[in-house]
Amino acid sequence: MDLANYKVKGYYLPAGGFKRTISKEGVFLVGDAAGFVDSFSGEGIYFALKSGRILVEEIYRGLEKGKVEDIGYQYTSRCYNDFLKEFRLSLVTAIVLGKKNIPSQLVRYNPFLVQHIANIMENTGGYEPMMKDICLKFPALLTRYTRGRLGLSDSI
Repeated sequence: MDLANYKVKGYYLPAGGFKRTISKEGVFLVGDAAGFVDSFSGEGIYFALKSGRILVEEIYRGLEKGKVEDIGYQYTSRCYNDFLKEFRLSLVTAIVLGKKNIPSQLVRYNPFLVQHIANIMENTGGYEPMMKDICLKFPALLTRYTRGRLGLSDSI
């Protein structure tokens, strides 16, 4: 193959937050292929491993009970019960915070967010605790962010 004429193409990963068909006629999608990607952080490895494990458990359960026709339904139900709420909160966070430089600016002026973001990346916390904390502290967050962007000191 002549590499000079080879065309490289990229494709956006389907981010989570939306229900998709992830199993049909004995074909099962896991991880990125199923759209199990965190919209805000881009994380997908945890969800790939977790969805793969769920699928193996459901295949084993379906074979054990002699109900292989239920595997797809059970797999889909378990994945969406485990992931969907967090994916939707992630999507809202990505939409609200918008541009990628805004989170770094928020963290710069509001260091308490560092722990929340670290917990999200480690899958030891989630978006719900972060969103609750942000809502409680929103006036102070906005003030510090705005004053910092304007180059004003934080003391009033």
